[in-house]
Amino acid sequence: MHMMVAWDVGGGKAVPGEVNAAVKGALEGYSWIRPMRGVVIVRVMNPYDRDEVVERLIMAVERVEKSEKVDVKLIVTPAMPSGWEYQGYLTERMWDAIEGRSQ
Repeated sequence: MHMMVAWDVGGGKAVPGEVNAAVKGALEGYSWIRPMRGVVIVRVMNPYDRDEVVERLIMAVERVEKSEKVDVKLIVTPAMPSGWEYQGYLTERMWDAIEGRSQ
């Protein structure tokens, strides 16, 4: 199973490094790849892992919002079964890395 997580900062502001670091910290212990700025694909073993990741992400984002005075936007897909393929325009190396988390 896998899921996609996307984040940004409201108001068109640059995403502070603290936001990216908070997201990265919330994903500790999970295999993930960042195909583009503000997007990660995370391998999860079951829907409970997804729920744990979402809870960790929300706690991390709330902490950063308070300390950095930024408006963080966060969206997480449902857990998707293995074999669902992403499509788009990325390097072959990135597709291989994504496939390693989504297959």
